[in-house]
Amino acid sequence: MENLTGLPIDQVRSVFNQVVGEKLQGNYEYQRWFGSKLLKAGYQMTLEVIDRELKKIDFSNGLELGPGTGIWTKRLLARNPQAHLDLVDISKEMLGLAQKNLIQFKNINFYEKNFLEFVSEKKYFFFFSVRVVEYFPDKISLI
Repeated sequence: MENLTGLPIDQVRSVFNQVVGEKLQGNYEYQRWFGSKLLKAGYQMTLEVIDRELKKIDFSNGLELGPGTGIWTKRLLARNPQAHLDLVDISKEMLGLAQKNLIQFKNINFYEKNFLEFVSEKKYFFFFSVRVVEYFPDKISLI
């Protein structure tokens, strides 16, 4: 996948929709995390950090920005299967993969939305995001 940092958010959406839907034909997770030894190492390091940090918290609800295929969402719910999660992703294709991969979980809401435009009346106990913030050209607005 090309470097998307600094691009306008609508271009990021277009690239993810095109790459995931047309070029990778739903095989994004493998290409992203397991396609090379370096990617596998990145996956393993991310997994270890997530698992270590999840041991420190207990949560009833959470908000995940950019769930991708749901690979890390599964770790969240393995740790706390009763938690309710709202997942927000700008890419229709990525959100579709997450819905497909997380179909067994009934406590998830999926929102195809630019996170900067996402509005919820809920108060979240937990915010979670892996490798997404880098795609926001204006990090101050994100925060």
